[in-house]
Amino acid sequence: MVYEYKNYRIIEYSQTKITLFEDLALLLPTSGSTGSPKMVRHSYQNISTSASNVASFFQLNQNDRPVVLLPMYYTMGLSVINSHLEAGATLLLFNGSLTDISFWNMLKSESPTSITGVPYTFEILKKLRFFKMNFPTLKLITQGGGKMSEDLLQDCIQYAKDNNLKFIPTYGQTEGTARMAFLNSGEVERKKGSIGKAIPNGKLTVIDDQGIITNDGEATGEMVFQGPNVTLGYAENILDLNKGDERKGYLQTGDIVRRDNEGFYFIIGRKSRFLKLFGLRVSLDELELLIKDNFHIECVCKGNDSIMNVYLTNDSLLSEVKEFIIQKTGLYHKCITVKYIVEFPRNETGKILLNAIED
Repeated sequence: MVYEYKNYRIIEYSQTKITLFEDLALLLPTSGSTGSPKMVRHSYQNISTSASNVASFFQLNQNDRPVVLLPMYYTMGLSVINSHLEAGATLLLFNGSLTDISFWNMLKSESPTSITGVPYTFEILKKLRFFKMNFPTLKLITQGGGKMSEDLLQDCIQYAKDNNLKFIPTYGQTEGTARMAFLNSGEVERKKGSIGKAIPNGKLTVIDDQGIITNDGEATGEMVFQGPNVTLGYAENILDLNKGDERKGYLQTGDIVRRDNEGFYFIIGRKSRFLKLFGLRVSLDELELLIKDNFHIECVCKGNDSIMNVYLTNDSLLSEVKEFIIQKTGLYHKCITVKYIVEFPRNETGKILLNAIED
């Protein structure tokens, strides 16, 4: 049935009465790189326990004044807001470009105590010479949203050391209500590149290729997180809003990790981002990091089990990068193509949209 009034039209598309699951509090889109996010069902417990846990390991209090750069519909952006509200802090909200003079004026006039960003945030800040500046009230920089390049990570570590503040990398997923692991600031140099260990009230384990689950010691495999901030499940249609807790506090992250003998976790790649070319297993994430760290350029690797496509933002390095890949992987040159792209399509948080890149 269609109802019309002036220039408005209301369409009744279903007469099914929907009853919401009693503990359903929020739907958030995943921040995946495919460009087709899923809706994640959060409970009231997920949100409250996550806020408390994050406030705890960051040691937040009512005197904190975080700069809120990330949108609140992005899981880490909402985590910044909720954890600081839990601590009674003051939020410094900013909705604009980092190149706006108003952003820099705010950093100088509003006495911020912390900044949270994704790798793309810090790439932009580096270009704007943030790491050459000093902000006396700033005491904490936190990062999530994916792995930083080695150079950018070192810039953050050095900036924290030079300015007597803490740099704390974190790891999380929308499915785990944002933060699930963190690396203590005192370990960022000794365990450079690690996501650290589980947040308070959380637990990390590894499932290896044989399906064996281990809690400690050296191991490689898919990382599993357990804790009260694991969300209820996905919502793919309106009827799913009545579903209960499908995960029961258990989340297979899809991330392949290495755990060292001290219990620190290092992301190697995504379970879904591996190719098998001529019998050789290639991690696209690992290869991207090798290219970025050696050539200091942006790149994306995609493909299937017949060919790998590598995209660069510098057309003068195409042949050099291809030769580098052949040497590092031992792959036959005909199964590798290296292409130039002017810029990568991104979502609102700076994550590259893989499916928007045409092969």
